[in-house]
Formats: sequence, C-alpha cells, structure tokens
Amino acid sequence: MQGSVAQVSAMSLLFLALGVLLTALLYRLRSRWPARVLGLCWLVTFWLLGNGVLTGWIVDFTQRSPAPRPIAWQPGSVIIVLGMGMQKLPHEGGIEPQSLAYSRILRAVQLYDRCAQATTGCRILLSGGDPAGLGKTEAELYGSLLEEAGVPASAVLHETASRNTWENARYTARLLATKPHGPLVLVTSGLHMRRSLLYFAHFGLQPAPARSDYTAPFSSWLPNSYNLLIGDLATVEWLGIARYHWYNWLGKNEPPVNSEPAPDASSMRERPVTLPTAR
Repeated sequence: MQGSVAQVSAMSLLFLALGVLLTALLYRLRSRWPARVLGLCWLVTFWLLGNGVLTGWIVDFTQRSPAPRPIAWQPGSVIIVLGMGMQKLPHEGGIEPQSLAYSRILRAVQLYDRCAQATTGCRILLSGGDPAGLGKTEAELYGSLLEEAGVPASAVLHETASRNTWENARYTARLLATKPHGPLVLVTSGLHMRRSLLYFAHFGLQPAPARSDYTAPFSSWLPNSYNLLIGDLATVEWLGIARYHWYNWLGKNEPPVNSEPAPDASSMRERPVTLPTAR
C-alpha cells in the first residue's frame, strides 16, 4: 500500500461524480423515475460511506483475522516490515516516511525488543524501494529510524528494489532464499495485511501476521473525509485481491512457489496496536 494517500482518497469523489453523471444521463433520456431512484440510492450509499456506517463494515471485514496469540519467538526469527511510502518536506528539506508508516516502524521496534529478550539471532527485514524517485529507498530511511530507536544496524536487512506490495513479496522471498532464517513475522497495516499475506504465500512464504494498527471509522451524522479515505483504502485492497486472482486466471502472474510449512504459525500471531479513531 505504497504511494500517495491523496490519490486514493479521490475514489470517493469519482464514485459521487459517476452517480451524478448517470442520474443526469437518465434524466436527459427522459427516464425520470429510474433517474430519481438511482440518484437517491447513490446519495444514500455515499452518505453511509461518509458517516461511517457502511465504511465501518467494509474496513472491519478487510481487517478481520483469527484472534491474536502471543508470538513464540525462536532463534533466527525475521520481522518483515513493508514500506508505506515517503514524502519530501517542502519547507525543512529532507525526506520523511509518510504519516501512516510510523505505526509500522514502532511495531517493528516493539517486536524486535520482545524477540531479543526471548531468543537470539532476531532480525528485521525492511522491504521498500524508491517508487517516488526521491533519491532514497524506504528501507534505508526506515532503517535509520530503527537505529535511532536502538535496533542494531547489524540486525537490519534491506530489500531496496520493490515498488509495490507484489514486489515486496517477490524480492523479500529472493532475499530470504539466500539467508538461513527462522520463523517469519509480517508487519504492515491492518487494512493491508490480508492482501500482503496472499502475495507472500504466492512466493512460498507464510509469515505470521502482526498488524501495526487497526483502522476504525469516526461515526457521525454528516459524512466526513476521514471515513471516505479509509473506505477508499479498503476498496483498494479488495481491488488488489481481485486483480491477483484475475491475473492468475489469465496466466499473467509468475508461477506460485510451493510454500514451506510455517513454523508453529498458529501460535505466532501478535496483538496489534489499536490506534484511536480520528476526531
């Protein structure tokens, strides 16, 4: 789920515009009764998305997973962290992670500390290139923040070629194939986890999910932009899942890799950090 959040949030506006255009077209064709019904249904749907009722169901279903369990850390465990984009600061100069990336970085530090206390050989694998062409990769930038938080540089692996979630999975699998490792744990946002696990399984990896956040709408009578945004983000995830299966059917995806048995995967889920809803 890398890239500009602003581009994703435009989906709701396009949805509304499409409804207006279809309604106007029906009126022009003198189909006034169907136009009124369509316009009303479209308006109600947009309203329910904006006030959190319909959005809440969508984002909850997208993030739904089995009840989290404590991770049984083993020697050589690798915590995989997926990039969430970067941004160039217009006034101060320099590059920072996008705001939604910080929960992933924090989660990685928390999990590394717990792993280091329980066993040896723990590592963090940062996956993310420079899709925006800012001159620095996500893996490098996030790695510097991990070091500031106390994670040894020797415990951090960098995958710097990926530009999207599919390439996160592909290049992470190639990197891990060259290095002995223990169980895998995947850190990404709650909305992004379902699609990420699907892609990683395609390349033969079965990491235990450890989502960095849980997204919930802000209930209100009037529609608000936050609810529309998270609804758009969830929709993007389902479109990505649908595209994956469509490409598989067309034979456009790389052949799937046989998965290795996940070491004690059922006991390796970790309770996520739950962030408060926006107000």
